[in-house]
Amino acid sequence: MDEPTSGLDPLIQQAFYDILKEENKRGVTIFLSSHVLSEVQRLCDRVAILREGKLISVQSMKELRENGYKKISLTAKSAIPEDFFSVPGTANLEWDKSKTSVSFMFCGPVMMIMNQLHRLELEDILIEEPSLEEVFLHYYE
Repeated sequence: MDEPTSGLDPLIQQAFYDILKEENKRGVTIFLSSHVLSEVQRLCDRVAILREGKLISVQSMKELRENGYKKISLTAKSAIPEDFFSVPGTANLEWDKSKTSVSFMFCGPVMMIMNQLHRLELEDILIEEPSLEEVFLHYYE
């Protein structure tokens, strides 16, 4: 199915999702193509990622979520130098205007990033699993 919920109102979308889940429980394989990654995350067991018409990854949702990437968001008490996160495994840096807050993806030994972070005077830090959309975007950078 290609973008099967495009144009459907939320109640009909939910009914459609319920039908797909029931069919899948009965053993039916469903191929779904969607740019609505929250929909893919909700419905799919496995995900194939295409880039420029080429298959670049096929993984279970569990594997994709456990790929080692973490989303780290932090706020420091003073501006952070832009080259501070030139640590291998760091990607998708997004800074605020004051350069005191940054979010990024990290894949690698936790101690590597912790050794870097301990040099900052932090106000706040959040480490979480990235959404499917964030993992997907990583493949395109």
